[in-house]
Amino acid sequence: MDSPLLAALRARRADADRDLLRALAARARCPRDSGPGVSDAVRRRLPPPPLAEILYALAPAGAAGDAAAAQRDLLAALAAREQVACEIADAKAAIHPDDFHAALALGDRERLAELLADLADELRTLDFIRAAVPQVAPELDPDLALFIWREHVLPWARQTEIDHLAAP
Repeated sequence: MDSPLLAALRARRADADRDLLRALAARARCPRDSGPGVSDAVRRRLPPPPLAEILYALAPAGAAGDAAAAQRDLLAALAAREQVACEIADAKAAIHPDDFHAALALGDRERLAELLADLADELRTLDFIRAAVPQVAPELDPDLALFIWREHVLPWARQTEIDHLAAP
């Protein structure tokens, strides 16, 4: 299930993950209860990023500091990751269009999830995060970064891919 386009998109996703690691490391220095949230105006038909859960795992509680810039960078990194997830979904659908069209025609989200699933790729992503944290965001705990990707970023990206293809 690989194509040159999909390989290029995965490389772009690695860049987006590096940027997200940097933004998470910067945001981890700020209290979790500060900074703007995900605006409804920014959200479209795709699921919002699990920002509250990520901040709860990542940032300390406390009085608000100057977290606005770090929060904006984090939201921008999540938006870039979301965009790459949508492009990856399109590339996967282009590899086996008949299967995807059949699932979409039936409104079968479970079949769509099966067609989009790539456990080996998700495991490679986790390996990439484990290796990238010390170089990209050394102040971030590697176990925490893996937790955030495993429990929040990857499930959100999966749902984003499904919603991107299933939405009119």
